Amino acid sequence: MVKKSPTLLAGLFLFIAAYGFAADAVAASTQAVAVSSQPLDFEFEPSSAPLTVKDITDNLATVESRIKTLSARFRQTILIHDAGITQNVAGSLKYSRGSLFHIDQQLPEKQTVVSDGNTIWIWRPSKKQTLEMDLSYWAKTQPFARGLLDFGHYASMLKRYKIKIIHNSLVPETKSGYRNIELLLTPRTSSENFSLRLFLNTRDFFPVESDFTQKGVSVRSHFSDIVYNIALSSAEFHFETPSGAQVFDERAGKTN
Repeated sequence: MVKKSPTLLAGLFLFIAAYGFAADAVAASTQAVAVSSQPLDFEFEPSSAPLTVKDITDNLATVESRIKTLSARFRQTILIHDAGITQNVAGSLKYSRGSLFHIDQQLPEKQTVVSDGNTIWIWRPSKKQTLEMDLSYWAKTQPFARGLLDFGHYASMLKRYKIKIIHNSLVPETKSGYRNIELLLTPRTSSENFSLRLFLNTRDFFPVESDFTQKGVSVRSHFSDIVYNIALSSAEFHFETPSGAQVFDERAGKTN
């Protein structure tokens, strides 16, 4: 079993929170953070050699190729700067390659989000409502989803943006020889306008923190109890509509 904390998940919670706000006619903002102290089975050896963006991307790709499933707990703070609104989100998740995920949100309200890789269901018990739509459509229509919802392909995502190493220092108060790295990602085209900061360690080259901002919106996320490559049942990624629930099918544009 492998443990650690993936920032590639940060994008997901951002979208879930944005959906919840939209349902209540509130705009959303984003920033993300992930942390873990558990070692990986495939960690790299410390090195003092010069570090390039290509080194980071290649090593991250190696790590991602070995991650098949994961489970985690998360906390997220959503900030809407102009409106002075702060929203706290917390819950747990399970993920499997192929864009399969199951999220149980506890704060600010209970909410379940399930994807079987093709369809996504968002269940809100307080409203007794379920939203159902194609996962690909959901990703394309969410304001922050473009290029960020890339589970298992985070390294390839890095190649689509301009990347700058803005911080590179030895881990403080240790003699490990590993370094903390901060990357700044920005769009290559003027059609997109956001910034994404990724924080990682050369122990595993996996982003352990991220800070995403766009149009006055920020999301800060913290991941804990990360466990990689655990056995997950296919039932985790199958959703059964609760009895009496109102179902809105985005594909059909109708309510059942």
